[in-house]
Amino acid sequence: MSRHFLAASLLAGVSTASWALPADFKANADKIVAMASTPDGPGYAVVITENGKTVYRNERGFANIESKVPISPATSFRFASITKQFTAAAIMKLVDQGKISLDDPVTKYLPDYPGPGGAATVRQLLNHTSGIMPYTQIPSWVAKADSGASATTQSLIDEFKAVPLQFKPGEQYSYNNSGYVLLGAILEKLTGKSWDEAIVSTVTGPLGLKSIMAGVHEPEVKAMAVGYTDEEGKTLPAPAIHMSNPHAAGALIGTADDLVRWGNALHGGKVLSPASYALMTSAQKLKNGESIPYGFGLAPSDVRGRKTIGHNGNIHGFATGSMYVVEPKIFIVVLGNSDAMVDASTLATRLAAVAVGDPFPEFTARPVDKQAVTALLGSYALPVGERLFFERGGKLYTRRSGGGEREVFPAGDDRFFYGSDGLTWFAVRTGTDGKKVMEMHHDGASQAELSTWAGPVPAEKAAVVLPVDLLDSYAGSYSSPIGNFLITRSEGTLSVKLGNQPLIALKAVSMTEFEVAQVGAKLTFGRIIAGKAQTMTLDQNGQSIEAKRQ
Repeated sequence: MSRHFLAASLLAGVSTASWALPADFKANADKIVAMASTPDGPGYAVVITENGKTVYRNERGFANIESKVPISPATSFRFASITKQFTAAAIMKLVDQGKISLDDPVTKYLPDYPGPGGAATVRQLLNHTSGIMPYTQIPSWVAKADSGASATTQSLIDEFKAVPLQFKPGEQYSYNNSGYVLLGAILEKLTGKSWDEAIVSTVTGPLGLKSIMAGVHEPEVKAMAVGYTDEEGKTLPAPAIHMSNPHAAGALIGTADDLVRWGNALHGGKVLSPASYALMTSAQKLKNGESIPYGFGLAPSDVRGRKTIGHNGNIHGFATGSMYVVEPKIFIVVLGNSDAMVDASTLATRLAAVAVGDPFPEFTARPVDKQAVTALLGSYALPVGERLFFERGGKLYTRRSGGGEREVFPAGDDRFFYGSDGLTWFAVRTGTDGKKVMEMHHDGASQAELSTWAGPVPAEKAAVVLPVDLLDSYAGSYSSPIGNFLITRSEGTLSVKLGNQPLIALKAVSMTEFEVAQVGAKLTFGRIIAGKAQTMTLDQNGQSIEAKRQ
């Protein structure tokens, strides 16, 4: 579940199927996991199976740093948004039993759910096309969750039921936790059980997956991992959240082994009918026929040209990833107990590439040859917009039109990468016409996105020095649909903080406008009354969001 918005290695067995893992698979897999974590900090539980048989496992790091408890096969983690596939499977089980129809409106099962959102269908809740406002973007819920308050199914629904739709149901795709809360409510209505008990009775219980349960039971789980985060370079326990809040969108917990057993059962045809499984794992469509990158609780994709089905998750102190490589039937689970390490989904993707014998390139940062790099800097034209490649303060960055800036590191031979926690990299080559071409390999893809050098980097707007009393009129707390903004002043500059996100310095470019180059955004302050600005508008990625002073 995401808000903006979750020891030693041991080769446990060798597959006897026709597919053979590369001879150096274990060594390369160990290296990937070791590069992503340290043995004396939070870590990961990694399990990989092929044709249902365990071919690799690695438990590295501590489940509890303070008590020096290592991660083990018995360790339970928060699944975060991997929970959604369990909720979806429970709904599809009821579809198979004829107890629910995908094209029924929400109001058929929840007659008190009001307004246009009630016309959204069960299908649209499952594939994130309902248009209902995500409750994780509503300030009142954010404040309650940050305070550690608990929630009920009804209290969560009350947060978003009267909020206007983001778009008409079926017309757009937008990842949405509110839809899965409503699916949990429908499970409760049809089974007479809590949403998590319904999941246990319909899908996980028959498979004997005893460790999988709602996170509200964490205090009863002896081997529950502690979740960690990073604050100014220090590893600390993550901020608390009552696990009733993620609900059917992200509140399940369990072990890596039980998640592997689940994946093999689901993809092995032991949970749903072939028709329901196909719907869960296939890209769905909008009303206009446009395909979207999501099924029901699972996302079809590919790694190195091979079809995959998976989902990741992020929640306070935890990051999770699961991926099924359709051929040769390899299932990968990565569960981590820190939200500040290499993303578990990236780790799973790297492991999948190694397993199929086509690993992603690995890069090591090298010293910058300033003269050589300077010749590559500039604006590169894309079919829509541009990508800037520039230097500032001795560091290199790229920034795409409407997006934020990202630091890049030279890897030699005019190649650059974005750090160890990502797969994207690019090279700058000279075309046959003598023009420089940027070859961008998004997520490590073999086929590159090409952009041609169009000129030098445009000069940045000069910073404007504003009076302190004007800056003070902008400082304060502002409420918006995506969370609470805190504007603070330090000497002659302002900074902004959204929710629990890091504090970011602002650059004044006019009397009312401030750039946030790191995230490709602009803040504009409105009318001042009694010495205080009453509104603030965020412009980012082509969208404008107004925030009002609290």
